[in-house]
Amino acid sequence: MKARRDECREVRAALGALVGGELPDTQAGALREHLRGCDACRRQWEALEASAAALQEWPEAEVSAADSLRLAARLRGRLSGRRRLQLGDVVFLVACAAFALLGALVLSPAARAPLLSAEGLWRYALAGGVAIGVVVTAGAVMLLLAHNRGEGGISR
Repeated sequence: MKARRDECREVRAALGALVGGELPDTQAGALREHLRGCDACRRQWEALEASAAALQEWPEAEVSAADSLRLAARLRGRLSGRRRLQLGDVVFLVACAAFALLGALVLSPAARAPLLSAEGLWRYALAGGVAIGVVVTAGAVMLLLAHNRGEGGISR
């Protein structure tokens, strides 16, 4: 039983090469002989054959030189493990800094002025306005950047 499992494991590992016609005739013949007597391996081989036939029917994609260079640059960036800081990242960091500033402004000892006083209302209104403005601007910039990268964002 174990010998049969080991044989099936070796046959299944070589099925791709058989489908692609990459095996010497003697090895291909031995695999075909195994497929005649093994339903499980034969089903897997048939599925690979069907997949290969379907792929052969697909038309080749035409890719411009500019698209090829852009794709290669993106792949290099992902494979290198380093990621460039993008404008959207900077906008997000600025928004975080604005909220930190708002928190410091609101929670500082100088902000202890009564809320209903002129100074308290002015301070909270200014801090809230700055935070809302930064968040709205950051969101708009990030949507525009997503749209320009083709990830959706804003649609007309």
